[in-house]
Amino acid sequence: MPLTWSAVPGATSYHVYRGTTKIQTVTGTSATATGLTPSTAYTFQVSAANAAGESPKSAAVTATTTSGGGNGGTNGLPAHALVGYLHASFANGSGYTRMADVPDSWDVINLAFGEPTSVTSGDIRFSLCPATECPNVESPADFKAAIKAKQAAGKKVLISIGGQNGQVQLSTTAARDAFVTSVSKIIDEYGLDGLDIDFEGHSLSLQTGDTDFRSPTSPVIVNLIQAVKTLKAKYGAKFVLTMAPETFFVQLGYQYYGSGPGAARTRAPAPTCRSSTPCATTSPCCTSRTTTRAPSWAWTTSTTPWAARTSTSP
Repeated sequence: MPLTWSAVPGATSYHVYRGTTKIQTVTGTSATATGLTPSTAYTFQVSAANAAGESPKSAAVTATTTSGGGNGGTNGLPAHALVGYLHASFANGSGYTRMADVPDSWDVINLAFGEPTSVTSGDIRFSLCPATECPNVESPADFKAAIKAKQAAGKKVLISIGGQNGQVQLSTTAARDAFVTSVSKIIDEYGLDGLDIDFEGHSLSLQTGDTDFRSPTSPVIVNLIQAVKTLKAKYGAKFVLTMAPETFFVQLGYQYYGSGPGAARTRAPAPTCRSSTPCATTSPCCTSRTTTRAPSWAWTTSTTPWAARTSTSP
């Protein structure tokens, strides 16, 4: 639902309230309220703020959403949602960010990461970063309270499964069932809105002969699909599902669909320099690309993979 108001001289930002809950802080004179229920009346107020403090709230304005929802999206999300990964279970080198301090601009907050007890177990576990690694980590109770506050502000909070170190292979029906049970437990314990699948490495691959994406036969694919459908059916229409496939495999998968995690890689073009002149792996122009996980087209001199846990941003 779009909201606008008149500028206040001297104000550097504005706080937007839905009822008594502050849902956004913006620098301009407009905002969009998300996470609204169809055919429901909501009350909004705005206050102005600067270095001296916050003004009294404006007069309340009441508006009712349409039968199709108040934001143009689905599952209470805007049509274009900003998704962020909150490194909640480990220290990533840039410092620990508490749930309560996640920027208001994030529409979806993915808790990174839930990881399996072993690659093929399907048993997913999640816990907050240990205080020995993250001295400013909040208590589990404060973490859960902050999740509820974010949800009250229209945000969605999901558990992200996988990550760089969390390969997940649901190669058996037992692993599939363990995945459903353990992920459900995490969702219920923290009151989450859904699931983000961030399978990396060799979590997913196709067996020989599995060539029709409309009817896959590889167990790791079939079992994952069944597990996700089970979770969706359990939590209903408001269950949020997102995925973060690695760009390298998406691009090559578009060119080639076939068996084995390395099959697509054999179809990748030889790395080239900016001049488009092919270079050997010993050439300086190829050094960074042969020593990192960065794909050949990502002109980078960094020696840290994009998805590494030493990222400098939450």
